[in-house]
Amino acid sequence: MKRPKPLVNRGVISLAALLLFATLCTQILNMQPAFAADDGGYPWIGATQLNARTSDYGYYPSCPSNASSCMSIPHNYNGHTYGEMDAYGYVFRNCTSYVAWKIKQVFPSVSFPSNLGDASTWASMAQTDHFGTVYASSGYTPQIGDIAVWTGADHVAYVYYADPTTHIASLDEYNVGLDGNFYSSRTTASNSAGTPDYYIHVGTVTPPPDTDGDGVPDSSDWCPIVAGNPVNNGCPNDVIQVSGDVNGDGKKDIIDISRNTDNSPVISWFPSTSTATTASVSDPQSGGVTLPAPSWNVDHLKWTVGDFNGDGKDDLFVVSGSATDPPVMYILLSNGSGFNAPQLVKQPNPAYWQWPRLEFLAGDFNGDGKADLFACSGSSTDPPVLYIFLAGASGSLNNPTLVYQPNPAYWQWLRLQF
Repeated sequence: MKRPKPLVNRGVISLAALLLFATLCTQILNMQPAFAADDGGYPWIGATQLNARTSDYGYYPSCPSNASSCMSIPHNYNGHTYGEMDAYGYVFRNCTSYVAWKIKQVFPSVSFPSNLGDASTWASMAQTDHFGTVYASSGYTPQIGDIAVWTGADHVAYVYYADPTTHIASLDEYNVGLDGNFYSSRTTASNSAGTPDYYIHVGTVTPPPDTDGDGVPDSSDWCPIVAGNPVNNGCPNDVIQVSGDVNGDGKKDIIDISRNTDNSPVISWFPSTSTATTASVSDPQSGGVTLPAPSWNVDHLKWTVGDFNGDGKDDLFVVSGSATDPPVMYILLSNGSGFNAPQLVKQPNPAYWQWPRLEFLAGDFNGDGKADLFACSGSSTDPPVLYIFLAGASGSLNNPTLVYQPNPAYWQWLRLQF
């Protein structure tokens, strides 16, 4: 059986190959592997690195139970013989091995051929073996479950999402950084992996629900109702996360505040399902309230959490303002399954309160069972001044009380953190 070749050919590298490798260097150097603990589910990540340059990985002294014939591709290393062949006939931790394994997980009834060779020959050998349907990339719309093939770069990857408008595919792949690791951050866009030469269509995959259409399934999307970055768990890069007991069950839940396409905030929350011995949250729920643009802009909002009406459920407190607009304070009371519409609770005198110079946090400072608001006002030229807005009835706030003026010789606004 022909031994599948790794990403970089063994033996003498031709001038053409050197030029090709040079064009790939910038991409490779800029690649970021997935989180260290993320192996894409691939079962042979434990194979020992024998030679990274030639992409050799193997097991010694015995083969794993799920690749019992690994010694069919032997490799001598430090006086020992390692086995390199996976259960499908490809070398561990290579791009070909990962894609073969992934296709079998997605299409378990498909018989995956063991003689496709190295990645550069997969398209031609798939046609010879009548494996799937091979399409030239030009004019073809990739599908979830397809195999992307770069013949010149000697690489294959699995398509886990395909944008129906741009036809750009998002990729799961191994060894693109010549390190035997899993990568899930590249696409077929020109500034990423680039367009492959071929796609091999193996079958039709029914995509899981993806409410916001960002390519991250709802089941694993931390921000399922607003489009985000797949590398950031489906959340926008500037998502805000706070904790509070939204449903009053005595356990802290996770509250997400993310940026919509029009810069309005989108609120969702993850109910805690933790026990005394395990920590977990359930699927995200909608915050139940709409804060439309342009009146609400995430860049002009500051948030905190507290039980301002004393009903045992944590509410959201938000201050709206900007460098030119004075601060306006709102509370979104929890109703147990989300939040009510914001209610105006305070408009501090703009002669003394300015939004860029205001920081705050919530806490029950007088022990009456309701959260109060602690605020610090100051600037680069004004010393900090500390106030408390005590909670009133039904989630309202009383007028601020001056509680402390630290000595400006020792306390400076720019050096305070909350």
